[in-house]
Amino acid sequence: MPVTAPPAADAAAYERAWGLPEGSLAGQKRKRAAAPLVVGVAGPSGAGKSTLARRLAEALGGVVVREDPKFFLKSCAPSYALRDPISEEPAHVDWPGTAGALDAALEAAAAAEAPRPVVVEHYLLLAPEGGAVHLAPKCDLVLMLDAPRETCRERRVGRSDRPPAEMERLREYYDGWVFPAFVRNTREPFEAFAGAKWRLDATMAADEVLGAALGACADRLRRRGGS
Repeated sequence: MPVTAPPAADAAAYERAWGLPEGSLAGQKRKRAAAPLVVGVAGPSGAGKSTLARRLAEALGGVVVREDPKFFLKSCAPSYALRDPISEEPAHVDWPGTAGALDAALEAAAAAEAPRPVVVEHYLLLAPEGGAVHLAPKCDLVLMLDAPRETCRERRVGRSDRPPAEMERLREYYDGWVFPAFVRNTREPFEAFAGAKWRLDATMAADEVLGAALGACADRLRRRGGS
């Protein structure tokens, strides 16, 4: 899982911009003894997980641990007509390798002069026999981006440059395999998840999603005594 450290951000400025209590985010950077805040980001393909993870880490002055294709076990066919739907399931991922990358990021974050928050993004973060075993238990807070199937599907189609015929195959594959796997591996497990969690409406503007995510992080920090 690639680890990215966004440019340093002014957490106090984000507090003012989003109307959060003073110190609710900046306090995370000042408190040396506290363990790093670990935030998981889950959701369907096309919901905006990568964008939110990057922006959230920047706002918190932390690092992003992104899902890494090098830990995917199955190669993808060039056409969606031939795509093996196993790529939507936990069996597609090298979980020990994925978890090891997160552990390395957590160790580095904890060793920093001031503990740096870690934002981990993965489409199977809550999947039984997958992220629910190897990633989610390490998270202080899980954010799930959720949106209607059509919205997420068209966002995924919109970032592809495939020929028109292949776009239609992508739509069929998304409706038949991608979104049903999200419901089974993420949406339903999210409802049963016993840890701290927050559902985000992915149809909102990106700034609104970020503001809601920052509010959830501030609330979690207050509850664990980090502010």
